[in-house]
Amino acid sequence: MSSAGPSPSAAVLQGPVAVCIDRPVLALDRPFTYELDPALGAGVGSLVQVRFHGRLVRGWVLGPTG
Repeated sequence: MSSAGPSPSAAVLQGPVAVCIDRPVLALDRPFTYELDPALGAGVGSLVQVRFHGRLVRGWVLGPTG
């Protein structure tokens, strides 16, 4: 996973997070869980690149999973 980073006021997250995948062609009605590396410095709202069905796609971090 790679990240564009959080907004200046966002808390940095680590561990499992919910990611909204940007795939307008597919009817994706739920977020997907990815393990977030704390070294990326990503937080809620960060644009990330994740593997989805063997491809790198972009998505947004929604928050930690419960």
